[in-house]
Amino acid sequence: MSTGLLFSRDDLVFYIFPTHRHADVEKLKELIRDHGGDVCDYHRLQSDDERLGRSEGVALIDPTQLYAPKLLRKREKVDPDGEVVLTYLNWGYAQLCVDQNELIHYDVARRALVFCRGSWPDGSWRFYFSEKLGQEKEHFQKTVRRIQKYGGSVVFTEDIADVFIAPDDPTLLLAARNRFEWDPQTRVETESWLFECVDQGYVKFTSPPVRRMPGRRPGSRRVEFTPEDDKHLVTYIANKGREDGQGLQGIGFYTRLYNSGLEWAKRHPPDSWRGRYGNNREEFNARIERYRARHPEIHRDNYGRDNRTRFQNTLDRYLSSTQRNLQHSKDTHAQDKTGEGQVARQFNEEEDEEHFPPRRRRRSDQRRKAVVHSEDEQDIGDMERTAGVADNIQEYGHGSTPGRFWLIALI
Repeated sequence: MSTGLLFSRDDLVFYIFPTHRHADVEKLKELIRDHGGDVCDYHRLQSDDERLGRSEGVALIDPTQLYAPKLLRKREKVDPDGEVVLTYLNWGYAQLCVDQNELIHYDVARRALVFCRGSWPDGSWRFYFSEKLGQEKEHFQKTVRRIQKYGGSVVFTEDIADVFIAPDDPTLLLAARNRFEWDPQTRVETESWLFECVDQGYVKFTSPPVRRMPGRRPGSRRVEFTPEDDKHLVTYIANKGREDGQGLQGIGFYTRLYNSGLEWAKRHPPDSWRGRYGNNREEFNARIERYRARHPEIHRDNYGRDNRTRFQNTLDRYLSSTQRNLQHSKDTHAQDKTGEGQVARQFNEEEDEEHFPPRRRRRSDQRRKAVVHSEDEQDIGDMERTAGVADNIQEYGHGSTPGRFWLIALI
């Protein structure tokens, strides 16, 4: 049932430009027809609709589509004779006319629908201003009125915002965009972007930066490894790698190879060098051993090699470990003499019997007892003498040398 004859003009025909928002299209068609309007399929325009020659066509554009900025900037379609046959408008035009109960002039409608995104009542873009903008109250109120004048709205809850307005500072802007990177419902723009939209008469969001995906580029060919590449890799690992082979499975070693400035190293990325060694490790290890056997004089002092380690093989650590072991042996020996150790073991046995699955003990009680009784005062004295030798070494200034003085302390 018609509710009015607002669009009941013989010379006015509406076309809805193709969009994927089909539910909104049906609502828009119903709105126009309820007010006496005529809605035609846009594809009929391409087949020379006979009414275009005697009527004024209005193409309603969904502003969320990628093609919307181009058509809204174009504004009109002109025939070869210079006559305007089609006018491009934001598809909120129909609802705007219904709200005002009159046909709005096209230029006025363009200004009023800059921040309109929907064809339904209150279908505006919702803006949320970052707290880091530091705006004064008067300036903020002026910005809010300007947004509302051009069809937008300002919200004070971040969760329901369509556009997050960030400061113009590149660092803060980048941080905000990274924050909403995986949120398809929220765009991040700046306050200066708002003014640009008002000047041009439509919304055009900033395109996200294109990032290169890992892997080879389409159409590129893989650079195959050659025997010369393998020879270079063997030589480099033999000279720069650790003798125990640690560090050759990580990417760091091959990143340094790639950035070493060697011309042949640029033939393959670090991942490829690592994969080449990892997939043929036994063969490469054998060749590396033969190379080092033929060149025993290279880096005998380890200068220039990969000097990283996962262990702190220092004499200080050895001394602290020796002192802990010595104290533990003394305490265990004293407990066995007083009977406290036997009581503690009996308590642990009773506790373990109720536990399932049984707890794993480092040693059985019988074995622990045998070891304790076999370590008599003479064995403890040997450990004390060993620690004393290490103390003497440290007094001579060799406490930080993990090399040959280790052997002296162990003897």
